[in-house]
Amino acid sequence: MKVLLVGESLSSNLGDQAIFITLKHLLECNGFSVTGWDLSRYRFVELADEAGMSATAEPAADTDVRAAQFSRIRAGLIELVNHLPGFAQKWAVFATKKRAAVINANEWTRILRDFDMVLFGGGALLQDVNWSFPLGLVEFSRAARRAGIPSACAGVSVGSRFSKPGRRWLQEFLDYCSYIALRDERSREDLSAIGRYNTEVYPDSALLTSSVLGIDVTARTGTLGINVIGPLRHPRLRQAAHRSYLARLAEFIRAVDKRQAGEWRQILLFTTGHGGDYDAARSLLSSSELRSLEIELRLAPSPGTLGQLCQTIASLDVVVSTRMHAGVLAKSFRRPLVAIGWDGKVRGFCEMIGIEDYYTDIEDLRPDFLARKVREIAEAGYVQPDRYEVCIDRINELPARLKAIAAQ
Repeated sequence: MKVLLVGESLSSNLGDQAIFITLKHLLECNGFSVTGWDLSRYRFVELADEAGMSATAEPAADTDVRAAQFSRIRAGLIELVNHLPGFAQKWAVFATKKRAAVINANEWTRILRDFDMVLFGGGALLQDVNWSFPLGLVEFSRAARRAGIPSACAGVSVGSRFSKPGRRWLQEFLDYCSYIALRDERSREDLSAIGRYNTEVYPDSALLTSSVLGIDVTARTGTLGINVIGPLRHPRLRQAAHRSYLARLAEFIRAVDKRQAGEWRQILLFTTGHGGDYDAARSLLSSSELRSLEIELRLAPSPGTLGQLCQTIASLDVVVSTRMHAGVLAKSFRRPLVAIGWDGKVRGFCEMIGIEDYYTDIEDLRPDFLARKVREIAEAGYVQPDRYEVCIDRINELPARLKAIAAQ
């Protein structure tokens, strides 16, 4: 069966690439033929060295030229839109998405006729920050309908707030889906804000990353890893909340340096690839409160590929994460994890894998909680009980379910 896998596979956040390569690997190991398509850039994607992503030259030269022109226009628009008020951002996104849909409608329909199914997944696609995902999903879903092929979504999570247009577009998208698989139980609850749908739950496929990439976990290095996130267009991560978050991370680092300096050789700040995250981590590193530490405090280079990110995570003894997939990859490489949640998807993952006691909401973030949990992990010999194997078994059930849906 030929499947077009549609998602944010060319995102600068390398967690999205982990989703893509693991879903692709999982399906191909079960007899599917899988081609990737980036939902925002409207490009075929392929794997490059070290599990990096790149756009391909498919399907035709004229489409290539249009796509390159659109990419340049899109980059400029994003820079402009980021400085606009919320309502203006939405209408700028609307104009851009609608223009792309009109220009590409016939080409998308032609492309999709070569496939037996279009699979949207995974990641936080069912959210509505500025109309971008609702419009992207519904327009490509309309192309699938014109092509006469079924669509499904798998491994997705659901946002918590929706505009009226965003909810309507997501309803239209989901109404055409033959199958909906969410990546945590919390998303099943949140989906009721959009409508009533039959769903199943499978853990995030990025838990398979370690087996797909084959990167070895190093022996204990005496390194505590802290994943840092930058401010986002999200109600809980705007500038004031983000400044408070960085201040509390600085307090946590000072607490570890004061009470647990003998346990650690260094503290490594790292990101999952987003430029804004790296700027935030660099700001934390240069904070005046973090001068004269006993422990070496260091910032890892921004990873250029998923392989580089995983090499970093596999070298850590404990991970304190804020980005969702810093935590998912930590558990994939069997690293103990303390997770900071700024979105329901982070809590949902921790509950799914059975480490909810090592989760804290960003609004309740306390440096002493982080320090205590890191201490607990150290005292347990850097072993953290979880439901990893159960989750992996569940993920491996997904291909059979998709085959059954396609056969109906």
